[in-house]
Amino acid sequence: MKNPNTKWLIFIPLVISVISAILILVMLFKGDDAVKENPGSTVVPLFYITYIVLALCTLGAIVFPIIQIIQHPKNIKTYLISLGAIGVVFILSYVMASDVVPAKLATDLSITSGDIKWSGTGLIMFYILLAIAAVGILYSEVSRLFK
Repeated sequence: MKNPNTKWLIFIPLVISVISAILILVMLFKGDDAVKENPGSTVVPLFYITYIVLALCTLGAIVFPIIQIIQHPKNIKTYLISLGAIGVVFILSYVMASDVVPAKLATDLSITSGDIKWSGTGLIMFYILLAIAAVGILYSEVSRLFK
């Protein structure tokens, strides 16, 4: 059953989407030259919307699991196992990532070996999680065929 106090939450993404769509349409109709001359009128507000959405998603990703743990303390073991699995994937990704800066990037941009290491970690973690998701989907579909 839905909580009546959270019905208004559905309007937040709707409002953000409408504002973003309007700003994108304004940017498209102004043209490239007008946007390059005055990026503050259309591009900067889109960045602010991005920051707000990122902050809301981060807050939700942190707060809602804590609320679930408080409401259902018996499931804390499952949460800790999931968190540990993500930690293992992160550590594995970090260990596998290279910190060698390609010569072209080292001369053209101010990219450090730490930047390369973290970028590689993120990419490798994405690939590992993508592979896990694909195997899970294939397993569920194949196992459903034999039931």
